[in-house]
Amino acid sequence: MAKDAYANVVRRLGGPDDREALLAAFLRDPDRCSGLLWPLGALGDGETARRLHDRCIVDGALGEGMPSAVLHTLGLLEMEGIEEMLFEYARMAREGADWSAHVDAAYGLLSLPCTSILPGIRAEVEACYGRNLFP
Repeated sequence: MAKDAYANVVRRLGGPDDREALLAAFLRDPDRCSGLLWPLGALGDGETARRLHDRCIVDGALGEGMPSAVLHTLGLLEMEGIEEMLFEYARMAREGADWSAHVDAAYGLLSLPCTSILPGIRAEVEACYGRNLFP
């Protein structure tokens, strides 16, 4: 609980030094420090996104052991060229993707223009027409 309070304060009041410290701590221990991604998404910039991507994304997919919140954070940081990968996760088309990856990818897409994936989004929405949401 106290960690969340600290993260929220840093998110609101932090600066470049905090951004660097958050990124370094997360990259050192991604599993234990996944809560740092939320303030990092607010304080980060394009360079932060690139470094996060380089460490957490392997062969176009979330690296093993990386928290799915990375997907949301890359969207918040408006990482260029990430829309396709996030869309695949949001559609749950990635083999082995879990529910949290699906949700984090969808949230990440909300921060992006999504022009490159608009036809795919349209097709997914149209595929739902006339279908029951609950069997």
